[in-house]
Amino acid sequence: METSYELLNRVVQAKILILKEEAHLSVKEQKATVLLHYTKRTVDKSMKRIIAENPDYHIIYRCEINAVILHIKVK
Repeated sequence: METSYELLNRVVQAKILILKEEAHLSVKEQKATVLLHYTKRTVDKSMKRIIAENPDYHIIYRCEINAVILHIKVK
């Protein structure tokens, strides 16, 4: 089973790839909603690591019941 870090990082990296590939089209932001069953504490720990690993991007997340909403922008 995937860890929360692996799951969230896979989604974030896919969205960052879209931002890189579509930069010539002026795509500046990507959004995603990830359904998951991890605790807020676990998600916070994973997202802190993901944010630190991607300093060129402004990553905002919001925890909801059974989901995390992500907003990713190029800095």
